[in-house]
Amino acid sequence: MKAAESRQATFLADHIEELLSFHGDPLPVSSLYLTLDRARDPQRGYVAALKDLIREAERRAAAAGLGEEAERSLAGDWEAMRRVVEEERGFAPRAMAIFSCTGRGFWHLLHLPAPVPNRLDFGSRPHVGPLVRLRAENGSGLVLIVGRDRGRLLRVRDGLVVSEEGWEADVPQRVKEAGWMSWEEKRIDHHVLDHLHRHLKAAAARVAARFRADGGGWVIVGGSDEPRALVGRHLPPDVAGALLGWLDIPVEAPTAEVLERVKELEGSARRERLAGLFARLAEAVAAGWGTLGFADTAAAAARGALGTLLIAADARVAGRRCVACGLPQTEDSWRTLGRCPGCGGRVATFVGDAYEELVCDALNVGAEVVPVSEGPDSWRAAGGVGGLLRF
Repeated sequence: MKAAESRQATFLADHIEELLSFHGDPLPVSSLYLTLDRARDPQRGYVAALKDLIREAERRAAAAGLGEEAERSLAGDWEAMRRVVEEERGFAPRAMAIFSCTGRGFWHLLHLPAPVPNRLDFGSRPHVGPLVRLRAENGSGLVLIVGRDRGRLLRVRDGLVVSEEGWEADVPQRVKEAGWMSWEEKRIDHHVLDHLHRHLKAAAARVAARFRADGGGWVIVGGSDEPRALVGRHLPPDVAGALLGWLDIPVEAPTAEVLERVKELEGSARRERLAGLFARLAEAVAAGWGTLGFADTAAAAARGALGTLLIAADARVAGRRCVACGLPQTEDSWRTLGRCPGCGGRVATFVGDAYEELVCDALNVGAEVVPVSEGPDSWRAAGGVGGLLRF
């Protein structure tokens, strides 16, 4: 069996890319997402939750009529998952994802940085939608926190701190904070300010170098008012353009507090961006370079025209894929039309979740996938699917 275990240095984007490269055809692939919050669940209720998920999956598999070989492969997946979860020890991972196709010797396990809704699905390929949502909600970037004579730089990936460095600067104390000063005191004060600016300029250069080495991401600057404002003057244009926001937070703040404040900034920025994307979508649909609804959006992905996919985060809809042209469609559409809306083909294979198939197709053509929890009425009425087109 091919085993791929999670590694601390491997980020969600790398896992998603690897999973997209695997296709179980003709056998189904099982995808498990399970929260393991042992601090709140000392009795390990997640084991019982998994057993319930397996029983429900067994009912769906029997109703789908997949055939003996497929059912045997699925049973092997679920038994292996059960053993791994029951043997899991320690309190480090907050959640787990396992992808398996026993009949093809495929196995991929990773620990997740945040809780996820429990689900066990099967289809033609690994279901990566929850990973895409986790990545969207737990971004990647740099947090620079500066004090008057200290600095701290944190690299954040997928909501976790993956590296951290701190330093001290030789900035003398001021002679007086306010009031009349003699000529000598003024000279000393200018000397102090010169050291302070050098310290903050070096901090800006440090974050710029790390930003370019990492290939981008967002940047957040924190600290007390004066150093935070001064360091902003020294940020190069490319780094300043990636600035997500400012934090009023001391250099010595606990890492957990920093991450919580970062998450608040990310959430605010994400809501603002979503509002802009939906405004663009409304204009695009009216102008003919946007789509609403599953069929039109799937067709746009199939021809490589999809640039951004706005899709309901937790929606799941049974689906099929046309044998002739490969276009996915919902089970309801198949039952209504009895043919492929793209080529008219009348043979389609079971794929599990149509929305997951659309997410995979979008990612494979280089489109941005934006999971959405709430959206405008027109988008919800269209099944929670819409797209901005490249052409």
